[in-house]
Amino acid sequence: MAKQRKFLPTLGELIDRLSIHQLKEVFIPENKKNYAKEMSDMVHDIDMLLKEHKGKITGDVVRAIVVLSQMNAHIWYTMNIDEMNAINDETEEVDLRMIRYPRFDGSGLIISTDLIKNGCNVPHGVWSCGEDTGFQNVTQQIMGPAFVQFIIRNLLKVHNRNHPLKREYVKGEKDMKTNKEKRKSNSKWMSNHETCQYNLDNVLGQNQNKFRKLGEDNG
Repeated sequence: MAKQRKFLPTLGELIDRLSIHQLKEVFIPENKKNYAKEMSDMVHDIDMLLKEHKGKITGDVVRAIVVLSQMNAHIWYTMNIDEMNAINDETEEVDLRMIRYPRFDGSGLIISTDLIKNGCNVPHGVWSCGEDTGFQNVTQQIMGPAFVQFIIRNLLKVHNRNHPLKREYVKGEKDMKTNKEKRKSNSKWMSNHETCQYNLDNVLGQNQNKFRKLGEDNG
């Protein structure tokens, strides 16, 4: 029996996605298991594509992958809006590209209402964290190869994941330095987080196990 691909993106898109997931595995350790599983599937597909097309890895290809990895690593740099605007002011012509797989990160996403009408939405089992990944996975499952997304490759956007004023409205978190520290100090939020993360990693679209509800045993 011929092997089946796990994903549908091109080789370049798979390498880009693999680079991003590798960074997420390091910077978001609580999701490490989920990212490792997805990276395993991506490596599987990359191997298939290289064998199918007899791909040859040259020095230029390796350099391009290194550059891509460095560009993706800058996502985790804490940047203010003035720095972002200064970089974007250098862009003279927008590099608009089309990809055939969903790539959501919780910021700067404009969604067609037709996508929602088609059944794609944030899953009920991941209501407080991982909702962008949950939405992305559901969209992939429903739309498959028919999915189309447009991205602007040469304009920088800043995610507010590590904004110094984030969560300042939450009681008891105001004087803490990092968002990770703020979240871990909040037992109610962590209970929501653990339940949603379990559903995202162990149930959503992967099997027919029972979704976990808030307050159920997380052991």
